[in-house]
Amino acid sequence: MVFHQKHNSVTPYNINIFTYKNNKFLPHFHKDFELIYVIKGSIEVFIDGKHFDLNKGDFCLVFSGQTHAIEQSNNSIMWVCVFSDMFVPLFAEFMQNKTAENVFKCDTDFEKYFYENFIQKNSIDATNLITYINQNDEIKSPALSSDKLISYSGYLNLICSKFLESVTFYKCEKSNFDLYKKITEYIYENFKKDITLDSLADYLGYEKHYVSRYFNKWFNTNFKQFINEYRVGYAEELLKRHDLYVTEVAYKAGFGSVRSFNRVFKSIMDKTPSQIIE
Repeated sequence: MVFHQKHNSVTPYNINIFTYKNNKFLPHFHKDFELIYVIKGSIEVFIDGKHFDLNKGDFCLVFSGQTHAIEQSNNSIMWVCVFSDMFVPLFAEFMQNKTAENVFKCDTDFEKYFYENFIQKNSIDATNLITYINQNDEIKSPALSSDKLISYSGYLNLICSKFLESVTFYKCEKSNFDLYKKITEYIYENFKKDITLDSLADYLGYEKHYVSRYFNKWFNTNFKQFINEYRVGYAEELLKRHDLYVTEVAYKAGFGSVRSFNRVFKSIMDKTPSQIIE
């Protein structure tokens, strides 16, 4: 069974940073990038059917839509940062229709700099993870101040540039995730509009019922629910970070009316938009 992590697929400027000890992650995928760094010991990473052994000091970058699983050895410690492409827009654009080996190393001086200035200063011990889980059992990315957004963007673009220097690129082979990527790209670019399963099927050039079955299988939900969750995630960020009225946020997030926005928001968040502002 492959799981789709919705919380790492739908929120603009999403970022989750944790350290893990002696853990195991079942096969899953999400839209956001995932950066892994081995602090201590060794881990095994499985990405789209490939097996990688990582040791202390190794980095691994998982691309959007790649199915991956992780197994840590005894007493190992790894740092994981999941971040949306909005932090690294030029890198994300460059990586379209390309792929590369996921594992890479950095020179000793840079590794030390990145570890001391970003990894050590931005990490939550996953043993305390329960305090960061919302009522839907999903990790909630914290609202970030402008200076944090700039800082995170700077460090993430820096490590992505080191990745570009370290690997060889090749064109993506056709896979089951081509359709997944087209779907997520379409939603990302059009969720503020009045999109439907019919419009998605027309865009993809597939029969509606096939797209519906594919969507339910790979996203573990139906199209309407996914769009609502995507819009609500976007709306929540607007409510937290901008001095906007609820009415403005409703239409900016793609809802046709304030009434429907309030109803859908409450059903997903168990809070009203006004309570988020408070």
